[in-house]
Amino acid sequence: MSTAASENARQKDASEEIAQLRRQVEQLIGERGAALAKEAAAAARTEVEALAEHVRNRPIAALMIALGLGVLLGRVLRH
Repeated sequence: MSTAASENARQKDASEEIAQLRRQVEQLIGERGAALAKEAAAAARTEVEALAEHVRNRPIAALMIALGLGVLLGRVLRH
């Protein structure tokens, strides 16, 4: 086998190894991303439940806060 052919074979092997490593990294990132998405969804669900409980316990205060934020937001967006 010539030196050029040997070099081409090594390059091909290296390219295949890099492609395999890239697929493994993409799979790991995908799995980790899915796990992070589940954690974020659970955290968001917990916060929404806490907010809903707060609103149920203090509906007038929640209404006044929402009204105040709406007025502030309206003024900011108007300018």
